[in-house]
Amino acid sequence: MIILDATTKTVEVLLAGAVATTQLPIVAAYVDVSSTTYVPGESDTATNNTTAVTAVAAPGAGNQRHVKLLAINNVDTATATVIVRYNNNGTTRILARAGLTLNDTLQYSDGEGWRIFPDVTPGLANPSASIGLTAVNGTATTALRSDGAQALSQAIAPTWSAAHTFSELIAASKGISFPAVQVASAGANDLDDYEEGTWTPAVAFGGLTTGITYEASTGGAYVKVGRLVFISGKVNLTSKGSATGTATLTGLPFTIANTEPARGGCPLAEYENFSSLVDGMTAHFTLNDTIATIYFGGATTVVAMADTNFANTSKFYFSACYQATA
Repeated sequence: MIILDATTKTVEVLLAGAVATTQLPIVAAYVDVSSTTYVPGESDTATNNTTAVTAVAAPGAGNQRHVKLLAINNVDTATATVIVRYNNNGTTRILARAGLTLNDTLQYSDGEGWRIFPDVTPGLANPSASIGLTAVNGTATTALRSDGAQALSQAIAPTWSAAHTFSELIAASKGISFPAVQVASAGANDLDDYEEGTWTPAVAFGGLTTGITYEASTGGAYVKVGRLVFISGKVNLTSKGSATGTATLTGLPFTIANTEPARGGCPLAEYENFSSLVDGMTAHFTLNDTIATIYFGGATTVVAMADTNFANTSKFYFSACYQATA
């Protein structure tokens, strides 16, 4: 990981020599992290021959800037030697040095390090292809070769039904499209749903929400692939209200499957303004429901949290995965 943890630290890019015609574009992505914030950002610029340019600027005071991605693409007409260096208030250290042929990309990614992606444009004759489908139940002939000569011609007999046509399964320029209302399949190898959206996480005490209010940033997002549901979100109270009893996270976007292997759980991260906690907070999902009971780690086992552990300004973040009923 490349971390800039002071206002004097930057990442710079320069070339070992001048370009032939075109400067190399530089794209960077990073996250600014403080004790209370996690803010993604990006920057883009271009090289300036042998003069160093700032690819990733220094963070603001009190922040760390974690570099997630840095990519330099050689769009010049000649090979270029790229130097990436760390600059700490005028003291520089080289992070990477690489020779890039035409259209090669030098890329750093967090967790994978530095790699060179070569140009993959094939040097072939003008390709040609033809694909035809004469009817819902008909034949198709394909032909594909780089020099334009026919390589394969094969008649096929598809069995598309009126309810399952190409136009319904694949929307133009949008990839695979699923119905807005899931048509569930019992097949273990059938992918029958994909959906992205937002949801509203909330808390309840003893199943009640009397007087509970939230800060405007409270919210959640989800991605559903088949029965697998990925959720994330933030809960930030402005009042915990007057309800009492066991604390639960409510409003999950899909009902949890009613089988024990489907039960999931997750840690609650960056939690603030709670009392009488022995260890970290977790949420345990309830089968055949859309809620999760909130616990904290006790001396020997987890303990269900209650309204007494919360304050009017309690907040926490979370992300989790579970199986839905369909």
